[in-house]
Amino acid sequence: MERIVLKLGGKVIRIEVAGGATEVPKGDRTLVVISTNPRLPRSLRERSAYLVRAGVTEIPSGFGHYLQIGEAAKIDFGELENWQRVTSLSDDFSYLEDGDIIRLNSARGEIRVLYRKSSPHNTIMVTEQCQHYCLMCSQPPKEVDDSWLLDEANELIRIMPRGTGELGFSGGEPTLFGERFLETLRLTKALHPGTSIHILSNGRLFADRRFAADYAQIRHPDMMVGIPIYSDDPATHDYVVQAKGAFDETLRGILNLKEFGQKVECKRPAVPPGSREVSVL
Repeated sequence: MERIVLKLGGKVIRIEVAGGATEVPKGDRTLVVISTNPRLPRSLRERSAYLVRAGVTEIPSGFGHYLQIGEAAKIDFGELENWQRVTSLSDDFSYLEDGDIIRLNSARGEIRVLYRKSSPHNTIMVTEQCQHYCLMCSQPPKEVDDSWLLDEANELIRIMPRGTGELGFSGGEPTLFGERFLETLRLTKALHPGTSIHILSNGRLFADRRFAADYAQIRHPDMMVGIPIYSDDPATHDYVVQAKGAFDETLRGILNLKEFGQKVECKRPAVPPGSREVSVL
């Protein structure tokens, strides 16, 4: 089977502005929904980015952004209004389609794909902070304030299309936000009640019985916490995650969640090479 790797972020080719303006408006971290519908209601256009591919001749006005994929999809600025931005992307992003959601950072000239409508596996990273420093971690925690990621997650949840089958939350450690993260889960349930939620966590914050109880009170019909345990030996687990006492807190967190009737997924420490085996408690 051929393996296809999608480029989910990087630099744009260029950003231009209609109307002869020479300066790009500073709109850091703007979330927009991609549209290929030239007849999208005007009330929705301001928050959307119209996608122009090679051969497209109808360029509707009123969209907040315009995206062109490759040099062949050159937009005629004469058809756009002043200050409307046109962002050129490489062919690496040719997979983008109607309903996808991206983050555009004009100041940095960057794009990040946050949601793909056609994918059954969309995960939102809410923080890079973590109280672990796992030996094999490809994304170790950074000493920066990235709380804006949770704000962005809430914004993304509000504009995501209804009917999303499954949504993941990851980090870092999402539960470090405490009550703020629970509010995000409540928002997700309210706006996407039929969406299955999977949370990747080290489980340690659930050792706080009150926090575990508040999580359970969300009463989502299909929500699960995935918690890795790297060994049944406390010292080995703590060594892997580089945090003394982590094994004990993780187990107490799992026990609290189960006391309140919550779904927990645990990765078993000993599985045959090349296989993936999980246990749902």
